[in-house]
Amino acid sequence: MKLTPEPFSDTRLDEIIQFVRDANPFSQHNWGWDTGRFVDWRWSGNAVREAASPGWFSRAAAVFRGEIAIRALAVREYGDAAACIITPEEDTEAIHHALGWLIADGARHETGLTFETSN
Repeated sequence: MKLTPEPFSDTRLDEIIQFVRDANPFSQHNWGWDTGRFVDWRWSGNAVREAASPGWFSRAAAVFRGEIAIRALAVREYGDAAACIITPEEDTEAIHHALGWLIADGARHETGLTFETSN
């Protein structure tokens, strides 16, 4: 099944946050790089730097949904090569689609990608 990226938007933020919490049950107690990066990316320095550009975060992230539920979230640090893909479990198909989106987005912005993997 082809997973088409949906833009990340504040109208779906509650669902996206719940997905991140479900993907990492320790997200509120022991953040991994992926969860911390997601929070920093959306609400920290980038939000201040990009304040004059509403919706900037939708250009640097995508939600990949199955028939109903979100299966992956891809975030590319705005203006940088750092990226993460969040899935609640091993999901090769969702990772494949998210990685393809990140590669295309990195090429579009001429930044490339940098990944560090974790379980």
